[in-house]
Amino acid sequence: MTEERFLTIAEVKDLLEEENEKRGELNHEQGFALQHAREIARLPGDRARTIVEELKKIDNVSEEIAVVLVDIKAEDAEDVKAVFYKERFDVEADTVEKILSVMEEYL
Repeated sequence: MTEERFLTIAEVKDLLEEENEKRGELNHEQGFALQHAREIARLPGDRARTIVEELKKIDNVSEEIAVVLVDIKAEDAEDVKAVFYKERFDVEADTVEKILSVMEEYL
């Protein structure tokens, strides 16, 4: 059974590029996904994963939230609060600062 986890857009791009090299070409949907990922990805996949792992060390930051924060390249408190909004709790100012500190360190 394969392990499921959340991936950043940058990681998806890397995986699709690797498959494209192996196969020589991707199917139609995969090709569109790769094109989209190339346009949207803001970081290399390995760097994106490093940031996700660092963010997960912060209280109340799940892998899903960390991936979204990296994908949108959260730059300020409003970005962070918007991601946490759907969790139906207010993120503490201390947590926001820790998140922004990690983002700043790696970006």
